[in-house]
Amino acid sequence: MKKFIKILKRTGIVLLSLIVLTVAGTFVYLNYKTVLARHKIPETEKYAVSVSEFAISDGTTIVGLGEASHGNVEFQELKLEVFKNLVENYGYKAFGLELDFGEGLLLNDYIQGGESTAEEILLQSSFMIYHTKQMAALIDWMREYNQTAPEDGKLRFYGFDMQNGSPGALRLTDYCRKHGDLGIDSELLEIEALTDTEVWVEDEEIPAVKKALETVRLALEKKHPNDTEYPSILHACDALIQQMGSYDVKAEDYSNYRDQCMAENVGWILEQESLHGNDKLMIAAHNGHISRSWMDGCSTFGGRLSDTYGDAYYAVGTDFFTADININTSSMDSEEYVRSNHHFCSADPLAYQAKYMDDGMYYLDFSTVPEESKKLYGQIYKETPMGNIGEGYSWVWYLFPNRVYRPSQVPAEMYDAMIFVYGTTPIEIFGE
Repeated sequence: MKKFIKILKRTGIVLLSLIVLTVAGTFVYLNYKTVLARHKIPETEKYAVSVSEFAISDGTTIVGLGEASHGNVEFQELKLEVFKNLVENYGYKAFGLELDFGEGLLLNDYIQGGESTAEEILLQSSFMIYHTKQMAALIDWMREYNQTAPEDGKLRFYGFDMQNGSPGALRLTDYCRKHGDLGIDSELLEIEALTDTEVWVEDEEIPAVKKALETVRLALEKKHPNDTEYPSILHACDALIQQMGSYDVKAEDYSNYRDQCMAENVGWILEQESLHGNDKLMIAAHNGHISRSWMDGCSTFGGRLSDTYGDAYYAVGTDFFTADININTSSMDSEEYVRSNHHFCSADPLAYQAKYMDDGMYYLDFSTVPEESKKLYGQIYKETPMGNIGEGYSWVWYLFPNRVYRPSQVPAEMYDAMIFVYGTTPIEIFGE
């Protein structure tokens, strides 16, 4: 009996030791990169500047500002700060956002002096991440600027995404009915299915809606109404065609398709801006779209712009070291939309340097860092953990942080410059 008890004790000690080692090993696995990142790179302070000193070269015409996560106050505030700088110091007049084209038309109407409020217009967006006072501040600033700007100096707002067609479909059908001699009444009835955000287009309805959109577009081209709204209405139709085309794309190819559509839409925006004598545009989206290149050979929106416009495209990424992020936590099979705040750490040594900067953030143009600054230069030209949080969440992320929300990437291959924030705060959604 005593021998049996002794065996049990030894077995218990072994099991307990294994549990302790497993817990310790897991802790080290999950946190070792964070620990390694917590060191000062003295050279950083020599080349880092405040965001207010954001500067671009004369050859830059498209500035892309990314965000490491959608759900942070600081990254939303940067949109206004950077755009205001570009307007006041570089003559920029147009702003594009990762937002559906039709929703962008509504916001531009308000910026040009339309009725309602920025908050009410933003609430019509399917992107709940924009239902914030920070985005309202951007929209209101553009509107206020236009109130005193000359006609040729007014600012314009665009959405360049194509996932939610409701506002664009409503705008398209209303416009066509205003020009009631187009002979497309039955097609407009098909398209009206897209105006109801509560109704999902069934698979068997997709061919009819696609055909209706193509017919409507041909009718508009033939009629070619002579008004200022015509070009944007025609492109609203194109954005709806893009959306319907996504139904034919395999899930694994959807990101590529979406980024291709967004690049095409930016091309259209630049063509429209040229008619106003403007060749400059600021765009804002998630880092994963803005970056010049991505992982696993996926061609990004920013990569496509880089291929088309070369050095005229200036990609600016962002990163946090620690972040409390407001994120969509709804489950795939739930009809209820839920958001909550969650904490993350990027383990990015460059983002950690923001701890030593004024306001806990800094701007770093990689071209200003010479090879002689070995530690800093080496850090921006080697694989580095970087925060990458989209819209969607699972607690499982914390078990595989280095594969999920802080993949290792080479900063200087991704971006021309970055804005680093030491700690971020979560956005607050209107009405929540």
